[in-house]
Amino acid sequence: GNSVAFSLGLATTLAILGVAASFAGKAYGQVGQGLPVAASGLGIVMGLNLLEVVELQLPSFFSDYDPRAAAANLPSSVQAYLAGLTFALAASPCSTPVLATLLGYVATSRVCI
Repeated sequence: GNSVAFSLGLATTLAILGVAASFAGKAYGQVGQGLPVAASGLGIVMGLNLLEVVELQLPSFFSDYDPRAAAANLPSSVQAYLAGLTFALAASPCSTPVLATLLGYVATSRVCI
């Protein structure tokens, strides 16, 4: 049950990112050349981060917050779902450059899947 909840958390986050990319794809051709250039630059910077050429540090807003204490009273399936939600974001430095490139290609090629 917990693995299903974790998978649903992953799917939820990736679906939300896909919907956001869909809306961005609609605007992709309407904004002009700025958005494709910015998206390409972001993909290059993320790739350089993966190669450890450029080191990017995300800001830490909750440095003194312990999520384990807050989630201790939740059922294990809810904890697994929340872990899946956050794992999809934590794994995004590995998957986002490829995913962003593919979504950008699909958005500009007008291919229906």
